[in-house]
Amino acid sequence: MAVVERTIRTPQADLRVSESAGPGMPIVMIHG
Repeated sequence: MAVVERTIRTPQADLRVSESAGPGMPIVMIHG
């Protein structure tokens, strides 16, 4: 299963979003 991971920069924290390319819910990890 391919996994797409990207980091979103925000003033408060870095949002690390991992989405599996297939059935399933996206996984969002917030690093403060």
